[in-house]
Amino acid sequence: IADVESNMNPSAKGMHGEIGLMQIKPMWEKELRIGNLEEIDINVLAGALIIERMRNIFPNDRLAILAYNAGEGAVLAIARDGKKILNGYDKKVENQFRLLKREERKMEKENEF
Repeated sequence: IADVESNMNPSAKGMHGEIGLMQIKPMWEKELRIGNLEEIDINVLAGALIIERMRNIFPNDRLAILAYNAGEGAVLAIARDGKKILNGYDKKVENQFRLLKREERKMEKENEF
């Protein structure tokens, strides 16, 4: 998610005020009460807490990932109306995840004795 959101830039600022690696909206700072979102560890923790919340609301990872990006209300409204979500965000995250897993397996093989 961080790679798709900010291209792994901890100083990234979004068009709507999103902050850091995970591009957290400032409204989450008050709701989560975990500290300054400009601090990398706090930003990543906030992103993890938000995605966990979305996973508890939505029945699958795809919808949770879309809700992380578009917002819970947007995904609920789209699901209620039976419309498809076509922004491609979930596919970008999924592709990046696969790429990282492939790299991880490659590194593990290289480090075998």
